[in-house]
Amino acid sequence: MADVTFEDDAPDTIVRVDGVIIGRLTGQDANRQMQWRAGHDYDQEKVEAFDHAYAAGDRSPEAARQALKKAGLA
Repeated sequence: MADVTFEDDAPDTIVRVDGVIIGRLTGQDANRQMQWRAGHDYDQEKVEAFDHAYAAGDRSPEAARQALKKAGLA
């Protein structure tokens, strides 16, 4: 199982999977979303699955962790 960690970079939150930065959570409250790091070749279907799962949650780091795992990105 991948290790998902978060680092505050106010007002954003940096997201790492196994130590590699994959993106950052940007925006506030209901507008918070993942800004994926350029240069990574992510499976678009997995990214869309993450987006849907994350939007259905409370948009917290824990919701992002769960959505990454559900989508198969972590």
